[in-house]
Amino acid sequence: MRCRKPIILMTVGLFVLYGIDCITSNCHAAQARSDAQSRPASGQPFTRPATRPIEPPHPVPRLSDLATQPSVSVSILASEGVPQGWPLLVHATVSGAEGHPITFARDGVTLSVSDSKGQSLKWPFQRAAGPATQAATATAEGRKDVSFAWILADTSTIPLGSYTLAANLDGAVSHSMIITIVAPPAKLNGAQETELLIIKARSAIAGGDPTAALSVVDERLKKQPRDIVALHLKGDALAALGRKKDALQAYRQALTQFALQNPKPPEPPTALMDAIQALEEQP
Repeated sequence: MRCRKPIILMTVGLFVLYGIDCITSNCHAAQARSDAQSRPASGQPFTRPATRPIEPPHPVPRLSDLATQPSVSVSILASEGVPQGWPLLVHATVSGAEGHPITFARDGVTLSVSDSKGQSLKWPFQRAAGPATQAATATAEGRKDVSFAWILADTSTIPLGSYTLAANLDGAVSHSMIITIVAPPAKLNGAQETELLIIKARSAIAGGDPTAALSVVDERLKKQPRDIVALHLKGDALAALGRKKDALQAYRQALTQFALQNPKPPEPPTALMDAIQALEEQP
């Protein structure tokens, strides 16, 4: 824990200076912690995109079931519908249950897609790399979830409409959600430009090409050098490239800009603070 002191001091200083009374963070047990969506590029913090679980054909388990059974959930990096032609980044998260850990092969977690009539479809997803075997556990003290990512680089051939996307794993209760492919906007507004930037960068990182993510982000920073979202994503890309020092510099620049652009924020930049702390604690 020798590296916690600088970020703790920086954080305390920022929130004492601007009158922040407390720091809160939000998490959802059935979703990966690292995923996030942006608000318009005006200095707002990341928030996690909403997903819409549905019942058929893979019922969402009751809370009582989640307490006693391992489960697998699915989410996408999108605020609402997915504009046709945009990349689609999907995460599946396996959660253990107290007293019921689950160990499984990486390839045992699968995605299934069906149309509004229940017809099974084959979409050309690319699975992100990861260890061959994983374990998800949960105890009274906490739980260890395991996340997987799939990327569909181009949705231009997917017809407009609603689809059911489900994550599946033998021995785990399955979740599903509806995603909607919508017509792309004729012209992107600021919020849409930021969302597309996030999806492109995160998809490139998940797909094992952080250099491409860095290129996309740097193009944005040439036009908007104080963009908090772009600076955060630059830190993510540099961290994925193993450039720890440069990544920390980008994260701290983003944190500084957040303080300057948000004198009285409704909530702190938790995702950014977590990224800094996690990277500083790495050897």
